[in-house]
Amino acid sequence: MNHFKSLILLIAVSAFMYSCKGGGADAATTAAKMTCKCTQPLIEINKQVTAARDANDTEKLTALMGDLATKQEGMTGCIKELEEKFGDKDGDKEFEAAMKAAMKKECPDVYEMMNQFGG
Repeated sequence: MNHFKSLILLIAVSAFMYSCKGGGADAATTAAKMTCKCTQPLIEINKQVTAARDANDTEKLTALMGDLATKQEGMTGCIKELEEKFGDKDGDKEFEAAMKAAMKKECPDVYEMMNQFGG
């Protein structure tokens, strides 16, 4: 389950990173902050899932799966807002690198999860 949520996060953040448009580091920093805000609820659930899994608390894990579905819906809207704000930046390696650097600073937990799954 933990791997599933991480994969969803990676896909959502990667999709956003490949669809951003804006100028330079300021846009990348803004995009990173917005992405951090969008994905932070999933990071929190991920921590709870890990704790419940380690405690072998299947009841809590089941409840968290419902929470996950709700958070994913909210994240979808948030990512769409990011796409509308920044437009199309597909293939802009400089922007992607600047955004990753900003994410490392702004939300290291999201950055680490992305790196863990190849983002």
